[in-house]
Amino acid sequence: MRLEDMKNDIPETPDFIHNMIQNEVAKQLADNKVANLRRRKRWTAPKVAAVAAACALAVSTILSNTIRLNSSKIPSFFNTMSQQKYLLLFDSQA
Repeated sequence: MRLEDMKNDIPETPDFIHNMIQNEVAKQLADNKVANLRRRKRWTAPKVAAVAAACALAVSTILSNTIRLNSSKIPSFFNTMSQQKYLLLFDSQA
């Protein structure tokens, strides 16, 4: 489709719609309620320190609990492994 054909096929917007849009834009620009936008709040140093301390506490708690839970399983795991190795040595000689 050529540009000339498009101009003929698509009707132009009437003048009263242009005027209505211009009036609405002028009214909204004059209104102070639309122009006031909220700014993002910046993080303060005490807030950053509090969040960092909370994260460090959470990570250390999770790690200590994980180590405590797994440390009780480690001796039984190694005992099982050594027993299997012992059995494998005797089975291979038979």
